[in-house]
Amino acid sequence: MNHGSLEARINDIRFCRNCTFLAVDKWKGWPIRDAVPVLPMLKGSKCPICGGSDEIVSTSIGWLNIHGLYSTGLPDYWVLTVAEESLGFVKKFPSKWGLPYYELLKCRSCGGDFFASLFIPGLGWQLRRWCTGCGMDETTEDRGEP
Repeated sequence: MNHGSLEARINDIRFCRNCTFLAVDKWKGWPIRDAVPVLPMLKGSKCPICGGSDEIVSTSIGWLNIHGLYSTGLPDYWVLTVAEESLGFVKKFPSKWGLPYYELLKCRSCGGDFFASLFIPGLGWQLRRWCTGCGMDETTEDRGEP
């Protein structure tokens, strides 16, 4: 798969570092099927939730598959993990599984923040987009470029 157009669409969304770690630590599920938590974006240099100013970018957040003791190959579940940017974790695209916070657009219905998660399960891709304003939620799957 050619990932050129995928890489060009990646957004470095600036989230509050403190709030991100709190939300990411609680998420457990499956990419695309289970929505990732909505993280507060820094407005200027401040978090609208906690007032903090430390940031983390969306490309530092990735999916990690967890295998139990009796796993037969498929993961038992997934968690979100945050890596320091200096490790080159997710930024080195394409990451193994895609990006939970792939791009940020404006919702065509209400103008709110419209996030997208990209999951690359091997052959093809899956994309889930959701709006923080009106709640619109859509999923797309294909074997080509999104």
